[in-house]
Amino acid sequence: AGGCSVCDVRCVANAILDLALAGRTGERYVLAGNNITYFELWTKIARHFNKRGPFTILRKPGQLVVGLVGDYLLSRGQSESDVNSAAVKMGSQFHYGDSSKAVRELGYLIPDIDRILSDAIE
Repeated sequence: AGGCSVCDVRCVANAILDLALAGRTGERYVLAGNNITYFELWTKIARHFNKRGPFTILRKPGQLVVGLVGDYLLSRGQSESDVNSAAVKMGSQFHYGDSSKAVRELGYLIPDIDRILSDAIE
């Protein structure tokens, strides 16, 4: 139900080098990317592999049930799974970033999300 910022690691690395050369002392820059919901991201990734993507967003009641099932299995001695209440809570948040200052002052590039995914998959 949440979202994240998807960036190209090459652009981030170049921006870090630019900061070492031209960054202003005491300034902070966010090197994020395309802010996108997890639903949209997984749909795009599935399309790249010619697979069916997610069909719905897991809403609050479903999140609660899924998280509790994962927690219950962990309490019964099973190893921690990828799905538990902590993972569901994190996945419901929007981890977005605003790189406008880095774009403006450093020329930081944020490629199109489809190009980033294509490059990563290749």
